[in-house]
Amino acid sequence: PYAGERQGRKLNEGFIDGDLSEANFKKLVDPDYAYSPYVRKDPGPIKKPAWLNEVIYYHNRGNSTFSGENSLLGDFFGLDDLFTEHPRVVRGMIDIYKEWIRKYRIDGFRVDTVKHVNIEFWQQFVPAMKDYAKSIGIPNFFIFGEVFSGDQEVLSHYMIDGGMDSVLDFAFQGASKAAVVDQGERSVLTQTFAKDDIYRARNSPQHLMNFVSNHDIGRIGYFLENVQQKGSSEEELTKRSILAHAMMYFTRGIPVLYYGDEQGFTGDGNDKDAREDMFPSQVKSYNDNNLLGTDKTTAVSNFDTSHPIFAAISDFSKLYSQQPLLQVGEQINLDIPHSQAQSFAFKRSLADQNKELLVFFNWSTQPADFEIDLRQAKALYPAAAQAPKGKKLQIPPLSFAIFAQNKAKLLVRNAKSMTVSQ
Repeated sequence: PYAGERQGRKLNEGFIDGDLSEANFKKLVDPDYAYSPYVRKDPGPIKKPAWLNEVIYYHNRGNSTFSGENSLLGDFFGLDDLFTEHPRVVRGMIDIYKEWIRKYRIDGFRVDTVKHVNIEFWQQFVPAMKDYAKSIGIPNFFIFGEVFSGDQEVLSHYMIDGGMDSVLDFAFQGASKAAVVDQGERSVLTQTFAKDDIYRARNSPQHLMNFVSNHDIGRIGYFLENVQQKGSSEEELTKRSILAHAMMYFTRGIPVLYYGDEQGFTGDGNDKDAREDMFPSQVKSYNDNNLLGTDKTTAVSNFDTSHPIFAAISDFSKLYSQQPLLQVGEQINLDIPHSQAQSFAFKRSLADQNKELLVFFNWSTQPADFEIDLRQAKALYPAAAQAPKGKKLQIPPLSFAIFAQNKAKLLVRNAKSMTVSQ
């Protein structure tokens, strides 16, 4: 409704919705197209930069209903929604965030609520940030977005069309929860990873941001203790939390650890109920929570390096940093016989490297047998593990293992010669 008539007067005559040119936006001079925005006589502190005080640079639609066009144009829970199609707003936001890079020499941005901004904004903002960072000596500036969706076509849109380096992988979060917490079969994982090629049009699935908890969806501990696993022992819940974090570290992608998970925090659900304090808290709704793997509560300091989840994640971090294939290796799901439906095997490898890593997960409460010959492999995790002597690998309940081996050599024959390739 940007252009039209209201109470006998014409509004923004000639303005064309969808035309993002400077010339078109010069015709947008009246903010009354949806309703008349109200500015208090005493507006309080003046926003800086000054252009942020001009109501024409906001969508002025009222609170979002998060459906249809209102998902892009509405105010986010009372936060005035900037008119991000407007060239002046695009320039202004670019200038603001260049200043953050210049002042603080930061390495990248985690961008919130990405899907509530038009894609054309990201197409200008992202390259501007990267170009500016490079010009002042930060060549690998990394930008990933929070796109609150488990649909990989939606997630990939902001990498392929929006130009983001990555997004928070809500699809992985949902799949890992469905497996480890809900005790689903391996298909909940394989079906998710089978769609990884959707990201390759611009980037690699190895750049996706893996997570199992965050402030919006809640904590893995909450899902385990308060939702699906009420009859399980705390020991089992702690092992399942550790296993979910191992999956976060060792499947393709970049692990994103949510603070407090390493201390067994559980929370009471999503958003503000998953933001407990690490230092002694005075919040009653936090302090009555049962924490996994410890007798502590959030009423005391929680920086315990001997906590079992902390100790496990510390080991995962070291192994991840020591093994480049766990960081950048392609993930290839292994289609080998399993004795448990709640188990999963894959390898991490690169075409130009002779080495490959084989990873086996079992989130069942029973052992899982894999028919595979690992007699030439070396166990990386657990450190005390030994490669099996036969052609069967057994993974204990609620655990995982990683092995390293050289790729199998393939004999390639033709009429004139025989060659050996890796």
